[in-house]
Amino acid sequence: NIFYPAADVTLYSDPIALPVLLSTPFVWAGVPAVLMYSALFWVCALSAGLAMFACARAVSGSRWGGLVAAAMFVGAPLRLEHVMHLEMLFTAFLPLTVLATMRAFDGHPRAPWAVGPLLAGQFLCGIYAGVFLLTAWPVLAGVEWLRRRGKVPRMALWRLAGGLGLAVVVIALYGQPFQ
Repeated sequence: NIFYPAADVTLYSDPIALPVLLSTPFVWAGVPAVLMYSALFWVCALSAGLAMFACARAVSGSRWGGLVAAAMFVGAPLRLEHVMHLEMLFTAFLPLTVLATMRAFDGHPRAPWAVGPLLAGQFLCGIYAGVFLLTAWPVLAGVEWLRRRGKVPRMALWRLAGGLGLAVVVIALYGQPFQ
C-alpha cells in the first residue's frame, strides 16, 4: 500500500518526475493522494486526446480523422488496462513531438526549438515511452526529410540541433540513476 496509512512513502513508484513535480505541492497541501492520482489520470487523458487530435488533424487535414485518432489514442483497451500505470498514460508528448517535427521541417521558426523539450518531457513522464520516442524520432525525422526531398530551411536544422542538445542534457542528467 503506497498511499495510506504508510507515512513518508513516495506516492509514485515509477520514474515519472514531471507528473510527480506537478502533483507534489498539492499532496503536501493536504490533497488526498488518491484524489491527486485521479486528477493526474484525467489530465493525462485530456492532454493525450487533444495532442493526438492536433497531430492527426495536421497529418490528415481532417477534423474527423483527428477525432477518430484522438478517441483511439485515449480509449484504446491497452490504455484503459494500464490505468494504474501513470507512466503509460502520460503520453501527450508523443503526438506533440510528431507535430513539432513536421512544423519544424515546414520552416515554422519556433517549432524546431520545441522538439527537444518535448522529447525530454516524454522522458520525464515515463522512461519507457521516452526511450521509445527517442528511438522512433530519428526514423520520423528521416521520413519528414525524404518527404520534402531534403528541402528543409537551414535555420530550422540549426534550431532543431539546439533543441535536441537541450534534450540530451536533460535526459543525460535525469538518466544518471537509472544507468
